[in-house]
Amino acid sequence: MDETPKTDPLGGGGSSLSSQPDVELQVQPRPKPCSLPIVLGSSSGYRRRIMDSLGWEFSTASPDVDEKAIRDPDPRKMCAEIARAKARALAERLDKPAVLITADQVCLFDEGHGRGEEVREKPESVEEAKAFLRSYSCRSVKTLSALCVTNLDNGRAAEGVHESTVAWREISPAVVDDVIARGNVMGSAGGFALEEPGLRSLVDKIEGSVDSVLGLPVELLCTLVERATCDVT
Repeated sequence: MDETPKTDPLGGGGSSLSSQPDVELQVQPRPKPCSLPIVLGSSSGYRRRIMDSLGWEFSTASPDVDEKAIRDPDPRKMCAEIARAKARALAERLDKPAVLITADQVCLFDEGHGRGEEVREKPESVEEAKAFLRSYSCRSVKTLSALCVTNLDNGRAAEGVHESTVAWREISPAVVDDVIARGNVMGSAGGFALEEPGLRSLVDKIEGSVDSVLGLPVELLCTLVERATCDVT
């Protein structure tokens, strides 16, 4: 597995923040790295927006995978395996040749007290979503974004996991209630979304990149697409 450290230079893709009161996605258009059609195997609006920002032509497909059935004590391996399973689920029903991009994301939160890091996926209830948000107040949470890029023409695959960390200012009970009432965070790993109006101004700092926190780390994506299609002109 190729792993891109969170301290890697971001170049023109993504953005790093330091004590800024707002969060904006900043992705510059890139030349398409290959001649093959590109399929984004995801229903995430955030990932589609990042792909649009790159300027690549692509289609979308939604994988049908029971993510909860894929478990591993190592959260990095687990989200990578889920991304891989999504690729397997889509590969048989997509036209070839094509480049398939699949992804998964989990969050890690350390509550302290020697308990270690808790793996957090999409909240399963409103109560769990509220608990997640309350716990982030004046604390930090990590995001692990796994990508699997598969060349459906020859079966070559490249994958990796990118880590970022979001540090939060105080999140008041009123903000938690307002955010949950809007419902936008229920489909997000860790139960938060940077572009949620009630949360974006409460981000204190991001180590890594905004695109990674949103689920599609651009630098890693470009590297993996090139690796999976290096013999394609």
